[in-house]
Amino acid sequence: MLAKAASISGSFGVAFILFASGSGFAADLARKMSVKAPPPPPAPVYSWTGWYVGLNAGAAIGHATQDPTFSAPLCTGASSTANICPQLIAFLSTEQGMNSTVFTGGGQFGHNWQWGGLVYGFEADVEYMPLRGSFAVQSSIPAPVAGRFNTPFSSGSVTTDWLVTIRPRVGWTFDRFLVYGTGGLAVTHQHNSLTDIDSTTVGGVIGTFNATSSQTVGWTAGGGIEYAFSNSWSVKAEYLYLDFGNVTASAGGGVSGLGLDSASVSVTSHLTANIVRAGLNYQFH
Repeated sequence: MLAKAASISGSFGVAFILFASGSGFAADLARKMSVKAPPPPPAPVYSWTGWYVGLNAGAAIGHATQDPTFSAPLCTGASSTANICPQLIAFLSTEQGMNSTVFTGGGQFGHNWQWGGLVYGFEADVEYMPLRGSFAVQSSIPAPVAGRFNTPFSSGSVTTDWLVTIRPRVGWTFDRFLVYGTGGLAVTHQHNSLTDIDSTTVGGVIGTFNATSSQTVGWTAGGGIEYAFSNSWSVKAEYLYLDFGNVTASAGGGVSGLGLDSASVSVTSHLTANIVRAGLNYQFH
């Protein structure tokens, strides 16, 4: 009986050991099977490489100056006008400034290449830019004869209608954000006009001087930020400074015998502008 009991007890011991071992193995297997799957790969980094086209709109703020030099070498030799010559020459040689703020808008196209975080390329745009700056001033200078006055009048204008720029762009990307600088060629049709009219309260008009010039080529520089809100579309905010340099014109006129027969005017015009605009681009990837 004791031997039989010992045999049964041994069988239970072996079964317990096997059960315990199996339970541990099952638990270990369950732990291994419950390990989380690896996370999905990160989304690919956005690429700016490729062609793009778009539209833009904003404001153009223009500033122009006209710096005239009026010359009347015989004026001081005419006794009837000798004492008004310095005032006349000073008035008609005064620099004038003109400002104009207008809507500007148009379209652009370009191409980007990306190398790491560096993005470089070019952009060209065609804009409507109707700047209109003008001035008109008049003076009254006492003449040698009592009750008579010399009344010179001066007016001028600087205008444009359109703008074309061709610019390289270089920037740095932060995935879908691009910060860039740009600069290059600016082309427009700039028309400059200055008209000086000298007259008296008795003799009427005694001299008219019309000087006109045009300018087309200048330069531009600026920068902006662009954000790609989808794989095909991006928006941008941009600033450009434009400078069309100096352009000079001259004219002569006058009536013989009144001291203005050899008079002339030379005027230098200079136009600059600031453009602030927003744009929308479609990216061809």
